[in-house]
Amino acid sequence: MVMDPETVGNLLKAIRDAVQQKDDDIALPVFDPDKSDCGAKSWCDSIDTLRADLKWSSIRTAAKAGCNANIPSIQAHLNEINIPEINIDVRADRELAYQRLCSESNKFKSRFDTVRRDSNVFDVGNTVYVNQDHRRHDKLSPRFKGPYEIIAILPNDRYSLRGIGNLRNITVAKDKLRLWSGEWIDDIE
Repeated sequence: MVMDPETVGNLLKAIRDAVQQKDDDIALPVFDPDKSDCGAKSWCDSIDTLRADLKWSSIRTAAKAGCNANIPSIQAHLNEINIPEINIDVRADRELAYQRLCSESNKFKSRFDTVRRDSNVFDVGNTVYVNQDHRRHDKLSPRFKGPYEIIAILPNDRYSLRGIGNLRNITVAKDKLRLWSGEWIDDIE
């Protein structure tokens, strides 16, 4: 089946109009050389004429004029790029993150330990007071709450305290404790 000159002329006119108007909506006739020849020889002969009329710089540009007419030209170029599959080793990334977390944890612990005062030593059975949070009391309320008795020494410098009187049992850090020095009355001799 050979395309007649009138069909080729109409096709060239449609391409010229599409290029001049820069209109992507124009539907060009379907050209599929696998199904039928449909005048492929006359099409290839007409490309040089079309290239000269439209002042295209290369045959490659002219050859792309009819393919993917409704797809922007940048998309046609992006489809030609071969992207290798990206293999991400999740286990290695997790191991690296774990190592970094451990090193940062050790760094912050060493910094904390260098500025911490470690002079107070409390034993089980000692009576202590607990420093209250400054946001919980006003000007005339006491700074310390207690007395408490130490009933267990816990890891990470924590102490388990039993409230004396009507105070509840609590667990407190070592920094918040002060040793109870006793009553403020002199011994009577």
